[in-house]
Amino acid sequence: MVIEYGIMSNKWSVEADDKLVCYATILIHIGSNGYNLVVLYNDECKNDQWAFSDDIENRLKEIFGEDVFAFMDAHETEIRAAIKTIKKLV
Repeated sequence: MVIEYGIMSNKWSVEADDKLVCYATILIHIGSNGYNLVVLYNDECKNDQWAFSDDIENRLKEIFGEDVFAFMDAHETEIRAAIKTIKKLV
């Protein structure tokens, strides 16, 4: 699965077998200061948007079904592979 995401005029793509691995990779790529600014551009991700969430921690917990950092720890190998697929689109 390839997911396109961005902040303001910047847009990237990331690829992984699992969308949650893509999401975790996006969060790592953007960093905690930009979590709530990330927009997902894929139609199949529209219900998973977390941009501009008032409570980003709870919103991410809803999406991941657990603490996002626990997910990252459990999927470190897949996330490391996905990081290598990040491409700048704009």
